Amino acid sequence: MANHQEIIHKLRDVHLPEPASIFPLQPAWWVIIAIFFSLLIGLVYYFSYHRKKQHRLALKKLKNIEKSFEQGGESGVCMMEIGMLLKHYATVQFPQTKLAHLWGEDWLAFLLLTSCAEQFEGEQGQAIIHWPYQKEPARSDIPALIKAVRAWIKENSHRSYRSVQYSGVNDSRESS
Repeated sequence: MANHQEIIHKLRDVHLPEPASIFPLQPAWWVIIAIFFSLLIGLVYYFSYHRKKQHRLALKKLKNIEKSFEQGGESGVCMMEIGMLLKHYATVQFPQTKLAHLWGEDWLAFLLLTSCAEQFEGEQGQAIIHWPYQKEPARSDIPALIKAVRAWIKENSHRSYRSVQYSGVNDSRESS
């Protein structure tokens, strides 16, 4: 019996393991997580930057047109460049709507439908409709038109995949 007592005294107490950490990850995992989130942030920035590329280019082109006009450029050339810029930007921002064939009242109806502030009502709208038929458009129309175009571009800065109905015609692509 004494032999058992000696053996029991020689035994050590039970050692409990260290308490688990809240974040038991090894440093390598932290590096992998940091790389993942860095890539994720980089991708979000990259796509948001490129998504607004056409927006930035259109505003830059409009600024160049305005500068050219202020330096004494011909009003007919400025109106032509504004019209081409508007048509190109609208085609890029509304790919589901067929815009290439629009002109005159239909083109103005499209611009009015895609703007909330209705920048093209009144003189600006009439300038958009009639500039291709004028030998030399009035210089007084151009600053207000540039302002209206700038507001329309800023308002339509995100690509829209909705089809816009104008003049009672729907040009949306039908899905099968």
